[in-house]
Amino acid sequence: MKTTRPQKQRFFLRVENFEVEINTDVAEYARLVRFYLPSHVLTKHGQTAPAMRIDACRRRPETSEDPWGKDLGFLSELRRYGLAWRADMPRRCATVAIDDRKRLPVGLLYHGGFLFPLSLLLLPFRAALIHGGLISDGKRAVLVIGTSGVGKSTLAVSFNSAGFFCFTDEHALLRRGRGGVHGGRFLSRVALPVLSMRNFKDQKTLFSWESSIGKYFLKPAAQNLPVAACRIDKIVFPRFALSGPRRIHRLRPSEVFKRLLCDDYYYHSSSHLESYGRDHLNLFTDLAGSAAGYSLRYTPNDVRRIPELIGQL
Repeated sequence: MKTTRPQKQRFFLRVENFEVEINTDVAEYARLVRFYLPSHVLTKHGQTAPAMRIDACRRRPETSEDPWGKDLGFLSELRRYGLAWRADMPRRCATVAIDDRKRLPVGLLYHGGFLFPLSLLLLPFRAALIHGGLISDGKRAVLVIGTSGVGKSTLAVSFNSAGFFCFTDEHALLRRGRGGVHGGRFLSRVALPVLSMRNFKDQKTLFSWESSIGKYFLKPAAQNLPVAACRIDKIVFPRFALSGPRRIHRLRPSEVFKRLLCDDYYYHSSSHLESYGRDHLNLFTDLAGSAAGYSLRYTPNDVRRIPELIGQL
């Protein structure tokens, strides 16, 4: 019986001022990257060679005795789902192995198979990803940082509803700029879990349901997209509570720095790439010293007021 070979796809993304080449024979991988980053997909790439490349292929990750296991970039929790990758920093390329015989969650495929390799490849360009949302008023930006479940996406939608520009709700791009650290123009679609939609019942028509991911997504026409990068002057570390008082506390730069070190992307870059990890560390030092940090405890009743409250700080 004749089997059909997976169709290979090749496309390009524009991230900041450089291009990223994507080669894959995994249709779901290509779909997710295009779905989350529609404004970055190029219809035609430039004349110069792409600054970096990611190859994602159907392949069973080898055992730990093989070169794959000895190379950098392997996350044990992803290997259980049949996903592994390694980065070749001198060549500025990453290779991702995807075992499609295993049931790989969509979120892990996009974050573990695309964002983590991309975060390493960005480091030589003095840029880095951080697990956080990024919002701006066109001049200054607010970085919302926290683990899954603290409400980064909910707050991003709240800011978007108040007329702010929304870069992303979960993976902001940081780079050095004039006067401090800037949030780069790396734009992704904003997603809301089902439970969070209760805060925006009056805006449900602005969202579409993506069954394969299990979340509501803000429609592209409803997301206020920024046209340029902005200097980050506030960092918010939110914590959601069902009830109780709202609390906003100013953090010392040392406290901000300590919290930044808990970031997933920094953890893996510092674990695998010592030299680039130092650059990542210096970026966090500059960010903690140039932006005001706040811890925020909020409840469902506060969600729609957060943009006004943060703007007054």
